[in-house]
Amino acid sequence: MKPLLCKRAERAHRLFTLPFVVLLLLLPAGVKGQTIHPVQSTLQLLPPYSVYLSDYAQPGADKLRVILLQRDLSQASYALRLVFAVELNGRVIIRTARTYNPPPLSLDPGVPTVVSGADLAGYLDSRNLEFVGYSREQYEKTRALPEGSYRLCVSAYDYRRPDVQVAAEACAFYFLSRSEPPLVNYPACGSKLPAKPVQQVVFSWLPRNTASANSAATAEYEFSLFEVRPAGANPNQVVLNSQPVYQVTTAFSQLVYGPAEPQLQENMQYVWRVQAKDKEGKDAFRNNGYSEVCSFTYGGVAPAFVVGKVEDFQVQARTETKATFSWKRDAKGFEGYRLEYKKAGQGYEWFRSDTKEGELKVFDLEADTEYEARVQGQVKGFYGPATDIVTFRTPKARVVSCGENVPVVQLQQGRPLAFATPGMTIHARGMEVILEEVEHLPDDGFYKGRGRVSINYLGGAAFAVKFDRIYIDEDRNVVSGRIDVVSNRNQMTDVVAWAAEAFKPLTEKLDDLLSKLKEPQENKEQIATAIDDYIAHVQTFIAKNPQLPDSVQQQLREDALLLETSKGGFLAATDQESTGMIVATIEQQVGQAKDRIAAIKEQVGNGSSGVDKMAAAGKKSKLIVMVSDSVMKEGKVLVYNGAGRQMKVKFETSDVAKAKIPFQITIVAESSNRTISYPKAGYDTLVCNQVKEITLDSIPQGKYTVVCGSGKNEHMMNFVRAQCSHQWQWQSAPCSL
Repeated sequence: MKPLLCKRAERAHRLFTLPFVVLLLLLPAGVKGQTIHPVQSTLQLLPPYSVYLSDYAQPGADKLRVILLQRDLSQASYALRLVFAVELNGRVIIRTARTYNPPPLSLDPGVPTVVSGADLAGYLDSRNLEFVGYSREQYEKTRALPEGSYRLCVSAYDYRRPDVQVAAEACAFYFLSRSEPPLVNYPACGSKLPAKPVQQVVFSWLPRNTASANSAATAEYEFSLFEVRPAGANPNQVVLNSQPVYQVTTAFSQLVYGPAEPQLQENMQYVWRVQAKDKEGKDAFRNNGYSEVCSFTYGGVAPAFVVGKVEDFQVQARTETKATFSWKRDAKGFEGYRLEYKKAGQGYEWFRSDTKEGELKVFDLEADTEYEARVQGQVKGFYGPATDIVTFRTPKARVVSCGENVPVVQLQQGRPLAFATPGMTIHARGMEVILEEVEHLPDDGFYKGRGRVSINYLGGAAFAVKFDRIYIDEDRNVVSGRIDVVSNRNQMTDVVAWAAEAFKPLTEKLDDLLSKLKEPQENKEQIATAIDDYIAHVQTFIAKNPQLPDSVQQQLREDALLLETSKGGFLAATDQESTGMIVATIEQQVGQAKDRIAAIKEQVGNGSSGVDKMAAAGKKSKLIVMVSDSVMKEGKVLVYNGAGRQMKVKFETSDVAKAKIPFQITIVAESSNRTISYPKAGYDTLVCNQVKEITLDSIPQGKYTVVCGSGKNEHMMNFVRAQCSHQWQWQSAPCSL
């Protein structure tokens, strides 16, 4: 006799089963295969991002939120558990342990449930996490995640059936980086400080963590002062092998070293440095927070000696890559000057140039970039105070179109360039020529050699050039002489070909997303999957094309991030009006992404057709693979009993441009039929016409595939390693495979 409750359940089950089966039979084949989960999940991660997982589980914190919605209205309530996964550069490194049994999360039908703050503490506790390919011991030392590109995902599972997933995976992308250590400011490195009757030296440094969410308000600085003994010792060795004569911790970026501190010895060389620390003990700085090591000499001149300040400091941006700095010379008897310049903003290093003149020219700047500059005067080895910082901006790079008349500026033969070196950029009538080989001729300013020039309006085509006698002035302008192209055809750089080849699948993914947006209510899960698929393709495209300009990579990332943000709002929308508004936003973002891709394709060669034509008429290329000292051959079998693990890869091409291209090695091991990849994730890169030597974990028996480049410029080699004899030899057929 079954209980009454069981009988009712059986009767309800029978009543439910028949119409459900009929409904399945009536559904189209495409709909039957779709997975519709009873719970909808959305993950929200708010900046600024912390390298410490525990920061996302602080009581009251709202940086990480999981929004859950029970869509199955037939259930009074539902209990589930969450599973988190942390991916670094496309590889899972941390995930929730299967043995972790948290309290159940109870959902009410149709009511969003937000899980954040202390509710996530158990999920982010290292005792409840599994570490995959990442050392638990390394994480436990600081509880800090390494720098890189991250993807944080959450999945929901039935609480009583841990293998039954009840919600699609929701993810968020973010990038983690640590703060830079302080930048020492005064006393300047290598300077001399006058000895005074009353000892007083002001040390100052520039904090570079003011934008950090971890340590901006909790940073402190440990100042250390060392004596250089013996005289002339390397300052870096001094700080490693000796104890400081004075050490103190301060919360300020300035320290006054006065009479109460240990007496400085006259004519003694000192070394000082600063270490930035977080009061809460978090390692949030690169180089463990240590600044560069800086030395100075105390005393040696009259106590009343004072170095003045340089006057009338001016900057003129002459071209998109050149600027002239000038100041009032010898106004106060200066013997020399030190110019410092850098990009405006935090995180950029100062570049220094010393001169005895009242003017200095700087080359190799970046177009359309804001810079900061300052100058100091020097007398008898002592540097005075720096001038106020002057900011300037270089002009935008001019884009020239085919057929456009470009005025030619007639240059006068000015002062000759004192010396030219490989890697230097010279300017020849609007073209930038990168020197690869250069020889100084007997006459001042005249050179011969070879170089390379890239022309933007020809899709970045690279030409090899040579010159037998050209005159280069001090501004690096070619004033006279002849430069000849030695390439017998236009040479398209590999990165242009890869980019154009890869843009087609990106556009196809966007078109697929647009088609699904026509019926948003019916295709909700498919739309979210299509957005994730496009983001994954963007990441793969950037990883395979490391030579793409940073601006292009940033544009693609920004468009993907906009879609990722809109996806969360789309999945959280519950009514038709809000869904329609978000769909319109996504359609606009897709259109913007397609327009951006079209503009980039036009910039790099008027689309893939133009690239294909140039590639077809382009370079002669060959992929060379060596194991030990033996050259592999396509389709051959290599017989070897040794245990060597070294392999060499070289991509020979007639293109003289030393571009980086991606490559990957795939091994199908004979014994286990397991696939082994090098690198383990993504692609490695090699420089054209240069040998790349790598060490594999092993060289097992099996089938090897080496792929270099991508798209229509992809080169592939297949060979097999077998084990039948005691020496290297080639066989025409496999012996053990």
